[in-house]
Amino acid sequence: MVQDELVNLMLNVQETVTSMKEDITGLKTDMSVVKEDITELKADMTGVKEDITGLKTDMSVVKEDITELKADMSGVKEDVFSLKEETRTLSSRVARIEHEQKEKFQALLDGHNLIISKFDSMNERFKSDEERLDNHTFRISALETKVANQ
Repeated sequence: MVQDELVNLMLNVQETVTSMKEDITGLKTDMSVVKEDITELKADMTGVKEDITGLKTDMSVVKEDITELKADMSGVKEDVFSLKEETRTLSSRVARIEHEQKEKFQALLDGHNLIISKFDSMNERFKSDEERLDNHTFRISALETKVANQ
């Protein structure tokens, strides 16, 4: 019986060892998969590092562009200030020209009104002279008729 027990015990040990071997084989397989996953992660991390390097380069370019834009905006601000000054200058010039033109137009209008007044005066005189001429013509005609009839 002891021998039977020993055999049973040996069989149990063998089964346990076999089971452990299977478990170790499973662990080895799992470890192999883990190693593959780690290799893939390393490759992915290399890609991520390259992407980050690319992003750093892109950010450097963006920073340069922003610096250039700031310089350009400074120039634009100066141009706007200059345009405002020119606008003020032009505005004062236009006001002065308008004032001068107003005086000239007023003088022109006064001259025009004077000409119209003279024309009206001459027209009245012409009408008066015409009436006198008609009166004289009538009187001469009457005198001629009277002389002819005598």
